[in-house]
Amino acid sequence: MTIMPPPHALRKYQCAVLGAISAHDGNILFTLETGAGKTRILFETYLRKRDAMTASSGSHTLAVFIAPKQALVSHQRQQFLDMAHQQGVNLVTDEVVGGKLPIHDVHRNDVLFVTPVRLLALIDGGFVDLGRVALVLVDEAHHAAKDHPYTHVCRRICDHNMAVRRQSVAPGERGPIAIVGCSATLVQGKTGSATHHYETVQAALGELCRILDNARIVAVTPETTRADVVEELDVVVPDATVSCFHFPNVRGMAPFCNLFRTIWAMLQAEIQSLRDAFHIEWATIDKKHVELFRLSLNPACQALDHVAQFPVASIESFIGFCGGRLNELLMQHRLASAAGIDMGESDDSDSLGAARVDLVTSLLTINDMKQLIDTLARVDKLGHAAVTLLEFGPACAVDCLMADDALTDVFTDTSGIVDMYSRLQQHKDAVAPKLAAIFELVEQHLDPTSARAVNKGIVFVRRRHLARQLANVLNRRFEHLHTAYFVGSNAKRGTAGGKRIKSSADMLDRFRTGNGRLLVCTSVAEEGIDVPLCSLVIQGDPTVLTTTTLTQIKIR
Repeated sequence: MTIMPPPHALRKYQCAVLGAISAHDGNILFTLETGAGKTRILFETYLRKRDAMTASSGSHTLAVFIAPKQALVSHQRQQFLDMAHQQGVNLVTDEVVGGKLPIHDVHRNDVLFVTPVRLLALIDGGFVDLGRVALVLVDEAHHAAKDHPYTHVCRRICDHNMAVRRQSVAPGERGPIAIVGCSATLVQGKTGSATHHYETVQAALGELCRILDNARIVAVTPETTRADVVEELDVVVPDATVSCFHFPNVRGMAPFCNLFRTIWAMLQAEIQSLRDAFHIEWATIDKKHVELFRLSLNPACQALDHVAQFPVASIESFIGFCGGRLNELLMQHRLASAAGIDMGESDDSDSLGAARVDLVTSLLTINDMKQLIDTLARVDKLGHAAVTLLEFGPACAVDCLMADDALTDVFTDTSGIVDMYSRLQQHKDAVAPKLAAIFELVEQHLDPTSARAVNKGIVFVRRRHLARQLANVLNRRFEHLHTAYFVGSNAKRGTAGGKRIKSSADMLDRFRTGNGRLLVCTSVAEEGIDVPLCSLVIQGDPTVLTTTTLTQIKIR
């Protein structure tokens, strides 16, 4: 009879990594494959170092846990709290993400969980004193090597440590901040021959160790550990196979191409009005978006050839560019208003400086601002409708147009939009090839008609609005799957594309606990988020599938 270890018992390979970490004094970078329990090793490392840190300094010290995304910060904090509860350890923690400011002194915590951007802000704002920080745990450390906010955090810590080392640290005084980083991506993204992969990984690890203040590498490999330990790791994290499934294209397929031409003509008219009315503001389009602007003026047949290959990237990148340009103009307007500048006729008696005059000439009137905002709202709706039509079909395009407000609230040419709405409704039963392929894969692998089946699946898409729409469609078709969606957020006031962050996290928790069998999510769930083993993982936009993305979703 096999005796199962207690839930909090460490596995052999985890003990091997912890032993190697304990054997080294300096900073550490360890690598393990996804699903092998890197968070558990970080937690155990913290426990082993906590008593030593307090003993050496004679006072309470802070440990900082950094993760690249807000959702991952919250998830890892909960993981630490759960593990502390299992082992009867009292742990005081807090997390600082988004625009949140700490309510209490952060140095009262044992561990502070934070994104790198927020940590830099806390250091600059005086909330975090690096002189009172003893340990920094860096999750997904590979980001530090590609001009990520991680890079700036590591540079700040290295500068602090260098200054400490220049001084002679007396017994009982705090020494340099210890860094422990972990990553799976570096060792899993296998490309080329075994020799090429080994050389590539060694070069990447060497550079990363330099960034992490000359850290040492610890890894579980046949060369560094006993064979039985490696064998156990192979059982826990089995190799996954990837089957290429090419989604059919909609080019030349009726009714998609005809409906697309209708939407594209209306989109072109809106974009042309931007070009004509606000030529000065759009004259200096950066190189990244100039091709997108030309694309928006191309005939529909040429646009369909390009957009059907990269629909999300093409249209939504342009929409994002327009939104960014609008924000710049609105910011200028607020600056002018704060300076007391009249947006109407100028007052000759007002002695404006040359710089202020230049500012006024570059601004828009209130009516121009309203026209610009309304036009961009229509561009946004039509652009998303065009993407949704090609991705999922006419019925979803209708839902996209009707989202948030009535159809005629945004559009002044009601006859054109009503006619397009009517044409989409006529073909509402038509399913886009990509959506049909997703239906087929779900039916093959998840037994969606069974209320007792337990196997799970994840569908990755690139944009939040596509995640919401696809989840709604899958729920209507496969009610037993209880499909949920999980998206990240850069939005203010705790919303994620119209969805509360807490609600999104609750959906992920329900998926973990078996209350849902299918999850639609953006890239926020590619990295680090702990999800159950799935029998099906679909990358809904394979045109953006990179080696790193494939590595992260492969084990899910």
